[in-house]
Amino acid sequence: MKVLALASYDSFLNIARLIAPYFEEKGASVEISLVKARASSQFSREQLARFSLDKAVSLIDLSAGDHRQLLSQYEIILSCLEGGSTRKLFQALAGLGEKRPLTISTYPGLVLRFPFDGYSMRCNSDLFWLNSLYDQERYKLMCEAYGLNGSNARVCGNLSVLEAPEKAKKVKDGPVVFFEQAIIPSSLPERKYLAYSLIKIANDNPGKKIILKLRMRKGETTLHRVKYDLETLLHSYANPWPKNLVISHNRSADELLSHAGFCLTVCSTVAIEALYRGVPTTLISDFGAHDDYGMSYFFGSGLLRRFEEISLEHPPFVNADWLSQYTADPRKKIKGLVQEAMQMARKPMPPIESRAAMPEMAPELLRFLEAELGEAAVLSRRYKKATPIIETGFKRIRTWALSKF
Repeated sequence: MKVLALASYDSFLNIARLIAPYFEEKGASVEISLVKARASSQFSREQLARFSLDKAVSLIDLSAGDHRQLLSQYEIILSCLEGGSTRKLFQALAGLGEKRPLTISTYPGLVLRFPFDGYSMRCNSDLFWLNSLYDQERYKLMCEAYGLNGSNARVCGNLSVLEAPEKAKKVKDGPVVFFEQAIIPSSLPERKYLAYSLIKIANDNPGKKIILKLRMRKGETTLHRVKYDLETLLHSYANPWPKNLVISHNRSADELLSHAGFCLTVCSTVAIEALYRGVPTTLISDFGAHDDYGMSYFFGSGLLRRFEEISLEHPPFVNADWLSQYTADPRKKIKGLVQEAMQMARKPMPPIESRAAMPEMAPELLRFLEAELGEAAVLSRRYKKATPIIETGFKRIRTWALSKF
């Protein structure tokens, strides 16, 4: 059985890499391909090299050409893709009928923002591997509202936890590791506050080694682009630089967590990885309960603290009920899910067109938009980003007028 794993950015490629051995263990052959998701670069050579992949990775542009012949060569497509590429994949599968491969959709991390937008783009999947019971309940609620069967959803867990050892091992006197996120927080004043507060923690705890794990280096890229470089901001508030503060570029989250004594982040998926490794964890709540930051996912966890409340000696304890509802351990589920997928893939698949993606848009709207704008504009959602020139002009005039009075 042949499996094609598709990935669009570094965190998505990491998930494809972690899942692949479980299919190979069952006798399947797995190929990994990168999907072109933007005009500019999605990976640097250094980013690809860090994954130490055994086989060469090809590049597929789902926006160009007819890929149905290529996709039909596989029994399973493992889709580790962001929303736009996911929609292009399902468009490419149209027309294959029962000869199409089984499709599995996954997430590289927690669904912190715009959950239903993400669910709606992936509901055409034959299997939809979700992070938690909470995600599954929300997904099924959406499907029910649109008259769909949400039985394709499976609770898989946070797949990045697959790297963690089966038995959690606490590290005594290990370093405090802060994990940066690309866009949380996003504004310059908030990121300045973050830099200032991290320097303050280092100065207030001179006996603790503190490692700052930056999301990426300069010149690297990921799904979300960093607007304001945290390292630059840190240097503007460090005078002098704390001796116990170290910036990490090269070491992976997995390597850092394996030696960490404390995990600190705003609301990164890495918090779940830390919890399953037994690493004490605190989430920085200073930036508020904004929907755009996704902090609400951690409400009830017992892990939220303001910078002023953080104690490196007395970390909070996670709420066990929250942990069971909002997370799951993929190490206990992945083998069964892979076996199910391979059994399903041996049978003819219903045409992808028969699984209407109603939650994303009605078929009548889809046909209307394609007639008005063309298929490419609909797949890329350019129509949602476009602002009429007249409307933009009025906004500029209004802003100018208000500034004068």
